Amino acid sequence: MQDIDLTPFAFTPTENVAYRALLKLGPSGGYSLANSLGIARANIYQALRGLVAKGGAVLVSESPNRYRAVRPDAVYAMIVERCNRQLDSLEHQIRSKGPEGEDSVVDVRSERTLIQLVSRAAARSSNRVGFIAPEDLTRSLLPVWRKRQAEDLETDLWVLGDTDPTLPVPVSGRVDPAAATRYFGQRFCLFFTGDAALTAGLDARGVRGYWTNNPVLAASIRAAFAAFTQER
Repeated sequence: MQDIDLTPFAFTPTENVAYRALLKLGPSGGYSLANSLGIARANIYQALRGLVAKGGAVLVSESPNRYRAVRPDAVYAMIVERCNRQLDSLEHQIRSKGPEGEDSVVDVRSERTLIQLVSRAAARSSNRVGFIAPEDLTRSLLPVWRKRQAEDLETDLWVLGDTDPTLPVPVSGRVDPAAATRYFGQRFCLFFTGDAALTAGLDARGVRGYWTNNPVLAASIRAAFAAFTQER
């Protein structure tokens, strides 16, 4: 089983090693952990204090201090909440700056990334939104579609599939999967709003696509959306 790695989420390498050791050994003190790991006691004590401060461990007794690891699923939830707060703050800062800088293209390589990019853009845009995707992916974004419906914002949803969709939000229509095979060779997703757009192929390997604010590429995604919805 792959070891947990917290280092991409602001935990130091020593904190990460100490966390994994606490999971394996149970409640432990700094002295025993230092001996078990072969790490200087000063470094372990510092790592344990860092783990407590960052939510990865709790102090369970004193004199001497003993620490216990927080369950991995709770640490994960804490990291998700922290990252989302940071993303919300960054997005607010970006929106206050306006459209400065160079246009770009960003690779999209996971369904999670696709859902987050579409959800954030659609939730905050007052412009028309266009979206084509299989029903399961469209359903994953129900909260943002309901939000836009409640705010009476123009939202053009098309579901890629063989049968009529059964979503609890208004749907503009259905795109025949044969069209996906003819042009993409697989299932796909198209999304646009304002000056940003996203396209991705969806197959057994996962998601392969890109997000862009390049006006030419965004226009091409809009044109593909128009072509598919007119071919229904």
